[in-house]
Amino acid sequence: MKNIDTMLKEYVRRLNDDDLRYLFSRYSQLLCGDRADAINFLSQAKDVDRWLSSASSSFELFNMVDELGELVTEAYNAKFEDRK
Repeated sequence: MKNIDTMLKEYVRRLNDDDLRYLFSRYSQLLCGDRADAINFLSQAKDVDRWLSSASSSFELFNMVDELGELVTEAYNAKFEDRK
């Protein structure tokens, strides 16, 4: 089985521009419901859903979601910040 970090980086790399923008918009402000929207979106990918379902508590789940959010932010900045 792949290393978790590798799996998450590959997932973020596979996102199309619209999906990357959507997730970035959820992570950039974390308004009411944004984490829930991000989790619902992320759970559509079987490998990510399996990883998220391994959380033993809500605290761990939120940490996992935030970890993935950091990768999304990095990918977004690398892809779109140069276009400004």
